[in-house]
Amino acid sequence: MMVIGSCSFGQVVEVLSKAQDKLGREINPSVYPVSELKSKMIDVNHFIRTVLREPKIFLIGDEHELEDLA
Repeated sequence: MMVIGSCSFGQVVEVLSKAQDKLGREINPSVYPVSELKSKMIDVNHFIRTVLREPKIFLIGDEHELEDLA
């Protein structure tokens, strides 16, 4: 799961704990502030480029909001 915004990794992990319990599996989030995501896109970061290129399931937001960040 990729989270883009102003929350911390710890906050995301805390919120996901109930979902992990329900699913019976671990959720491994990658958390990026908008500025860091943009920087990694400029640096041609392999992970970010792969995520942007592949199909996605948006839990919040949509493809247009992601494109606006790019």
